Amino acid sequence: MALNTTGTAWQFSRSFIKYVQDQLLQRTAPNLSITIVTMAETVPNDGEVVGAGNEEAAVIAAPTSPRKYIAGPGPDRLQSLVPPPNFGAVVAGKIYRSSFPHPENLDFLGTLKLKTILTLVNTPYPEANVEFVKQRDIQHVTILLPANKEVIRVSQCDMTRVLNVVLDTSNHPLLIHCNKGKHRTGCVVGAFRKTLGESFENIFAEYHVYAGAKARKLDEAFIEQFDTRTVLWLARANGFVEGNGSESPMLGPVVKRQRTAA
Repeated sequence: MALNTTGTAWQFSRSFIKYVQDQLLQRTAPNLSITIVTMAETVPNDGEVVGAGNEEAAVIAAPTSPRKYIAGPGPDRLQSLVPPPNFGAVVAGKIYRSSFPHPENLDFLGTLKLKTILTLVNTPYPEANVEFVKQRDIQHVTILLPANKEVIRVSQCDMTRVLNVVLDTSNHPLLIHCNKGKHRTGCVVGAFRKTLGESFENIFAEYHVYAGAKARKLDEAFIEQFDTRTVLWLARANGFVEGNGSESPMLGPVVKRQRTAA
């Protein structure tokens, strides 16, 4: 872990702050200025914070004259865990979403103890990802979803196949991803939320959080028209919605026509 002339920020748990103050400041680098900030506080111009959560503090180490350097690898417990972009929990501890995971994201994904990764695109997996899945005995399922461009291209059948995987609790914890974690993944999460009976207001608000300026009206139109009855029986069977799962997944009521006398 090296300190350069522009200052470096490390993220520690609060229990580690005392060690930094006592050991690093007083013994190792007496000419180093240490500032502890939270996200609500102002960051000094000569230091930079890489991020701090509600339960963590950021330690800014900004060199003062004469400048000192600290070199050497940090312990494993302080190594960065980098989630894929657009990562989030759909159902905490059970279903997650993200963009396409890259090798630098694998250590983070390892903390989720995934059983299944559901890929919605045909982008080849890097060798590191293939080895990651193999070593951890993760089931890698690929179901290709087309992008809703110009017209709605995702079919009822496509989404039903995807949700059959998502709603099967034996596959959890599960990660859903496409390339950017916005459109295809957003459609899946939206159809899942609709199956659970959530409001369109909440569904589309979540979709826009992840899609941002790239949101597509056709994705929203698909979610609106998706018929949840093809998967509702499975949602009931696995406890996502009320019911015992014994109901037949009928697409509609049977209407008997009355015969007229000749």
